[in-house]
Amino acid sequence: MKRLALLIIVIAVAALSMAAESGSSSLPKYLHNVSSDDAPQYVKRVDTTIKRTLTAVVSAFPLPHMGGGHTVVISFGQSIGEDNQVHLGLDIGTPIGTPVMAAGNGTIVLTGFDEDDEFGNYVVIDHGNYVKTIYGHLSSFAGLHRGATVRTGGVIGYSGITGWVTDEALHFEIVYRERYVDPAIVLERLGELK
Repeated sequence: MKRLALLIIVIAVAALSMAAESGSSSLPKYLHNVSSDDAPQYVKRVDTTIKRTLTAVVSAFPLPHMGGGHTVVISFGQSIGEDNQVHLGLDIGTPIGTPVMAAGNGTIVLTGFDEDDEFGNYVVIDHGNYVKTIYGHLSSFAGLHRGATVRTGGVIGYSGITGWVTDEALHFEIVYRERYVDPAIVLERLGELK
């Protein structure tokens, strides 16, 4: 069993390396929603150190201020779809074309259209300190490319309805040390969620 797990890890790392070298816009599999049978890797307990790191890095809400706040359409951890996938981010309701902003300073490491159609058009930002944010269901991009530096609040794209989504929404994820974190833990303090 340990050999099989090691082989899977080696194959995954090789695939990620080949995708990075080829410039592929295919989303790495570790960022995808997974079947609830696969036990996703997520941060079960956000201790003070993790929260401090995430709060320092993710310092802005990814959508413009809206009186009354934004509604969460699908929560972190919710089962979705016919195969009961675990939703590993927040889908935040917002009209198509709303500017989507970088939640913190960083570098765009991936952009494109998710070939498995989960995220639709997406952007992944590496913020350093082992933190990445993922923005999905975008209608379009803000002309940025892989390797571009972004500042907190800088527009990276526009909300849409691409990928697996039932209504107009931004899909937002936080990944810390390759494990998912409930974005609500970090975003609640910004006062924009209902």
